[in-house]
Amino acid sequence: MIHIRLTSEQRDVVMSLRRDPTLSPAERDRVEMIKLTNQGWSVPQIASHLGYCLATVRRLFRQFTEEGLGALRHKPPGPPKDTVRTHQVQTALTTLLSQERT
Repeated sequence: MIHIRLTSEQRDVVMSLRRDPTLSPAERDRVEMIKLTNQGWSVPQIASHLGYCLATVRRLFRQFTEEGLGALRHKPPGPPKDTVRTHQVQTALTTLLSQERT
C-alpha cells in the first residue's frame, strides 16, 4: 500500500497550490491526490473519488517520492527542444529565401 506523508513545509506548499490559478485541472487533481493520501486515503479510494484508474494514482505517488513537488506539474512528452538545430534551419531558410527565384 502506498501512502505519502508530507512534511509541514510540503503540506503548506500543497495547500497553497490548491488555489493556484496557473494549475490545469489535471494538475489540480494531482495536488488533491497528494492531499488525500496524506490524510490517510488509500489508492483505490482516491482513484474512485477523482475518477482515475489505480495505475495513474500509483504512478503519481512513485513520481512524487522520486521528484517531490515537481511531480505535480505536467511535463510535455518527448525530448527538449533542440534550439541549436532550430537556429541553423532558420538561418538556412532565411538565406535561401533572400535569394532571387529562378
